[in-house]
Amino acid sequence: MTIIDNWIDRTVQRLGYIKAQSDSGRDMIWAGEAPLGAAVEDWSDWSDEQREHLAITSSWVYSDIKGIANEASQSNVGIYQRQGEELEEVVDHEFEAIMRRPNAFMGGAWLRQYSLYWWLLRGEAYWLKVFDAGGKVREIWPLPASRMRPIPDPVTYISGYGYKGKQGEPEQRLEVEQVCFFRFPNPFDYHRGLSPMSAYRLAMETDTSAARWNRDFFNNGAALQMILSVPQMLPAQFEQVKLDINQQLLDQQRRFLVTRAGDIKAEPVTVAQKDSEFLAGRDFTRQEIDRIFGYPAGYWSEKANRANAEAAKATFIEQAVWPLLVLMHDEITAQIVQPAYGPDFIAKFDDIRIRNRELELHERGLYFQAQTLNEVRAELGRDPFPDAELGEMLFPLVCKGGDGGLATIPSMGIGGMKANNGKADLRKWESIALRRLRDGESPAYDFESYDIEPYIKTHILNALGTANTAEEVKAAFGGPFRSIGLSWEGYP
Repeated sequence: MTIIDNWIDRTVQRLGYIKAQSDSGRDMIWAGEAPLGAAVEDWSDWSDEQREHLAITSSWVYSDIKGIANEASQSNVGIYQRQGEELEEVVDHEFEAIMRRPNAFMGGAWLRQYSLYWWLLRGEAYWLKVFDAGGKVREIWPLPASRMRPIPDPVTYISGYGYKGKQGEPEQRLEVEQVCFFRFPNPFDYHRGLSPMSAYRLAMETDTSAARWNRDFFNNGAALQMILSVPQMLPAQFEQVKLDINQQLLDQQRRFLVTRAGDIKAEPVTVAQKDSEFLAGRDFTRQEIDRIFGYPAGYWSEKANRANAEAAKATFIEQAVWPLLVLMHDEITAQIVQPAYGPDFIAKFDDIRIRNRELELHERGLYFQAQTLNEVRAELGRDPFPDAELGEMLFPLVCKGGDGGLATIPSMGIGGMKANNGKADLRKWESIALRRLRDGESPAYDFESYDIEPYIKTHILNALGTANTAEEVKAAFGGPFRSIGLSWEGYP
């Protein structure tokens, strides 16, 4: 056990709520892994932890887990508050700061990646919540899943969590309030996560054996997988020749034999590497493991062009990464955010799915053809149009500009937005501007967005250039909408 192991053991042994310490004398909440132990060839004798060590050394498994963790760690957590049927983003919520810097030794991206490695290996991941003297979450530390287990309870579902400390020491108990538990649904155990390895274990072990066989084939296999025939000779001479051959090939570990022509004949007795379809077998194993982790066919293909690669990446994020982030932010909401801040608060990761903007706008254009102006505005999150009669007209008729110069409405993209995506972009832009102002930087940040109309963007940038307070920054985002007679209240 290392010094780091001792640190986490001392911390976990303090039962009840764990108080955050000052930077001096801090107990670091972290643990290294126990030694793997003696290597065995009989897979049935391996523990889960040994198989996890083996899995992370598999090039197929490691690259798949690393790819998912890299993509998922790019998404940041935002906090939203429910207002009726709508979710309003809480700008610069204190929990967002914790997720950006969960503790003094780790960044937010590292925390997510470490947790996802365990989650994708064991089907479970654990966070330890550290509270301050007032009972608020101050820090988050990841715990190795190999040392944790939920304690089932017939009444409370899970009554606590067991932490396995040093070898020979009794298991320590953590209260439910101290732990955030992530897991995959397990049809065989309601309280534990289902490891993806349950599906790819045999494929991984087969691939590992094939790789070892390939290594041994090149290291020492070729000469020893032959029948060596010698000419007819007396028994004593034959025994001497055998001794000489064994000494050269085995004792001296040589891979060739020097003889006179015609003295010795070598014939192979094993299947050639080409005949065993070694490479094809390993490729099939890779495809099997890729499928389990959610990678689309052709994602790793060296023959893919740019269009194929972009389509494969979009599918990968849609089917493998985003569902994992949804599971994670739901558990963060249920186990951390709502207990700490109230039932109206929700944690959500930024949506990193790749969108086909052109297709979305085209679909909206077709959809809007059969809607009234107020229905279109409702789709975009806007209030009904002040003129009730006009609001009930079909949107295509309004866009023709037959009444009162209303042809200006489509040029404004229905209030300056091309689609509902513009609302999210405005929220992000305002959040960045406020954050830059708080950090002593200019809030005039040139935010890139496909969905904010150019004239709206210019108006906001001009106002941000002279903004010196948070109120002035917020007014900069409300100004362009008031200038065209539209309500800004509650927009982003």
